[in-house]
Amino acid sequence: AAGLPAHARPRVATGVAALIVFCLVLPWIGYPAAAFGFVAVVLRYLGARWTTALLAGVLSSAGSYGIFAVLLDVPLPRGPW
Repeated sequence: AAGLPAHARPRVATGVAALIVFCLVLPWIGYPAAAFGFVAVVLRYLGARWTTALLAGVLSSAGSYGIFAVLLDVPLPRGPW
């Protein structure tokens, strides 16, 4: 972090915190919900409108789940449902 400008540190810290939360909740709520929440919250924090952040969260979680779980048959946590 020594080469990181001071104004960028809160954004980096938030990104790292979001990744940690994503990893912690993944086994309990499943990949689709965790990925949706991660993308939506991070995009909103970075300045996107709520509608944009939510739409990007839905599209990215569904798309990545479709690619990895369906097409590539990679086992991902499903969560309680």
